[in-house]
Amino acid sequence: MKKFLTMQALFFLILSFVPATGSAALIIPLDTAFSEYGPGDPLYKADYGNVTIENQTLNSVKFTIELNTDTLGDEASVSKFYFNTTKEFNDLILTSPDSATLSYAFNNDTNSLYKPDGDGYFDGVINFRTVKSTQTFVLSDTNLDETDFLAQSFGGDKGHFTIAAQIKKGDVGYVGGNPVPIPSTILLLGTGLVGLVAFRRKKQ
Repeated sequence: MKKFLTMQALFFLILSFVPATGSAALIIPLDTAFSEYGPGDPLYKADYGNVTIENQTLNSVKFTIELNTDTLGDEASVSKFYFNTTKEFNDLILTSPDSATLSYAFNNDTNSLYKPDGDGYFDGVINFRTVKSTQTFVLSDTNLDETDFLAQSFGGDKGHFTIAAQIKKGDVGYVGGNPVPIPSTILLLGTGLVGLVAFRRKKQ
């Protein structure tokens, strides 16, 4: 019985590190400074912050951008945020506590406003009128979901990113990020434990 309980505890511990399908929050690290630095530079890859994307209702998604001031400095702030979408939205609406502005065009490939540091095309950009290290806003449209924002930028030679941000009052110009994939070994281990637990129950 003790072995069974230990196995169950280990199984649920591993599951706690694996995001559930259809979960209400997605965290994307801002970990690449693609405008000021290049591969091989110590600051090219660093912890610059995180972007949390979470469902609010069936039709709205909240974004929270949090810069890491330990890496960027106490005065670092976000002035622009770039994003991509997997499908076109006809009436994307922005709600922001700081009266930010939205520019959006699906599969845009001409407007320089959608090119952070002039490299790579994004579908949309948020311009913040009040720059600070943490920014929040909500995007709304019919059947909007956090998984609708997982496309990558295209056309750039410095990398392809799901999200990007322009940093002000710091040594870093633009930072980008992509979702971190779940290691296949963790998924395999979790699947194996499910089988072991089921076998143990049947045996008992």
